[in-house]
Amino acid sequence: YTIMTRHVYSAFIIILFVCLIVFSMKSIDAIKGKIPNKTLYGVGILGYLFLSSALVAGSIYLDSPMKDVNKYIKISNQWKSVENYYTLKDVQTGSDQPSVIGLSNDLNQDFYDWYSSMYQDKNVYISTSEYISKNLLKTYKENRTYDYIPKKPFWYMTFSPTYLKEQGIDIDKKLLAASNSGKKVYLIPDNYTQNEKESLSQWLKESETKNIKENDISTVFNKSKEFIFVSYHYNKKVFNWSRDTEKNIMVSNPIIYIVTPQNMNYQQSESLRSNDLNGYIKFKDKETAKKYTNKDYLKKYGLEDNKIKFVAIKDFIDGLQKDLSQTILWFLGVIIGIILLSIILLISLSYVYRVSNNERLYVSKFLGFNFFKMYKVPMILIIVVWIIEMVLVCLFHSKIGVILIIIYGIIQILIFYLYMSKNDIKQLLLSIKER
Repeated sequence: YTIMTRHVYSAFIIILFVCLIVFSMKSIDAIKGKIPNKTLYGVGILGYLFLSSALVAGSIYLDSPMKDVNKYIKISNQWKSVENYYTLKDVQTGSDQPSVIGLSNDLNQDFYDWYSSMYQDKNVYISTSEYISKNLLKTYKENRTYDYIPKKPFWYMTFSPTYLKEQGIDIDKKLLAASNSGKKVYLIPDNYTQNEKESLSQWLKESETKNIKENDISTVFNKSKEFIFVSYHYNKKVFNWSRDTEKNIMVSNPIIYIVTPQNMNYQQSESLRSNDLNGYIKFKDKETAKKYTNKDYLKKYGLEDNKIKFVAIKDFIDGLQKDLSQTILWFLGVIIGIILLSIILLISLSYVYRVSNNERLYVSKFLGFNFFKMYKVPMILIIVVWIIEMVLVCLFHSKIGVILIIIYGIIQILIFYLYMSKNDIKQLLLSIKER
């Protein structure tokens, strides 16, 4: 915002300076060449082109937050079933600056200890997801990231035992015990072929043990690196926590990783403090969130100065929409300012053009020339710039840009026509009389 604001201010100062010169000069001075018209034209046209470029750039940029607002409206509707869950919204740095810049693991350790203290509460969940797409698998293969690559794309769900129970997915007690003892337990749909299951299992083993370091948060899994893969059959669809509104929010046959504190590696333990909609830790309700985020409880784990804030998912989405709306209003204000400056500059240039060419325009008027013939040069300039602007916003597929440029072009032509047509004979005669 700051950079764009500075550009707009700079343009405003330049344009104001040109306008003051133009409107303070006498017509006779312009006619006799006392005022350097070429300089005025040059500065004016340069400012006009700068403002046109700023309008195009602003319009293209505005398209993104506009799309995001529509996206979050869709997400809000799709996420109705989980809108009352509480998710992590904000974590202050506190005394953990070294952790934030990657020089320490203390903050991650504090979060891990905090979650470990409450993970067995039936109202405390881990629920997050990732879509392993066909393109991602292709990238893995091309870059030789892994020795083993899954045969097909899939949804990869990371769910705690409490969340699985909440969703009505029954898990064998032996598997839960294995998860709690540090083994990574994966549920693989029973519609996978043996070949598909084998390639997936090998990839999971490789991806989950790769890059484990000695200074990672200590878990049983980091030492033992044991896995269990189990086929499962579940008829119901599972909520996927995805913000991709183009995909179905309910999916069938995902890969499910049953996560517990002891079977995490660095990928999970260091993601506990992720604060977005698809973040890790969720609380079922406000009461549970208050219970585990009060100052006294957080103090036990060195988190009291981090001011951990959980909000209802509905409020989280509403907050994102509000931030985007403020961005949109700010840019609309800038765009309106650009349009107003352009109109002022256009009127200034029109004035210079008229007083500099008054005799020719006077003769053309009495010879019955139409408006376009009389003002062909400035009209061509306006139309050409307008066409270029339209081509640019179309190339960037900016819907809001197309609308703004159409409105901008109509306003320019209308203002130019009205200004140059109003009392044109009187103005031309006055200019000649001054001479």
